[in-house]
Amino acid sequence: MIEHVWEFYVKPKCEIPFETLNGPDGKWAEFFRNSPDFYGTYFKKMEMMLKDEKSARRYLTHDRWTSEEAFSRYIEETEFNQKEFQRLSQKNSELIVGKEELGWF
Repeated sequence: MIEHVWEFYVKPKCEIPFETLNGPDGKWAEFFRNSPDFYGTYFKKMEMMLKDEKSARRYLTHDRWTSEEAFSRYIEETEFNQKEFQRLSQKNSELIVGKEELGWF
């Protein structure tokens, strides 16, 4: 198993929508759960989403997969997956001021 880790800086007053979209029961996890290679999303405040207590709008998300290749394959697998990935990415962009992919661990 491998974890895809992202750091996000969320816009003021967008914390709850961000947590709802990116949490373990959010739209991202719901989309990823269609893959047998997805093991879940977690963070500290909502089932382990890491939220920096000194910076209330900084988050680390962890998506667990069997491999980086399985993640890429799932996104490219169907036109629906490609479009849903883009739609969710756009929705995320509306809630954040910055992000950084920290890597696969």
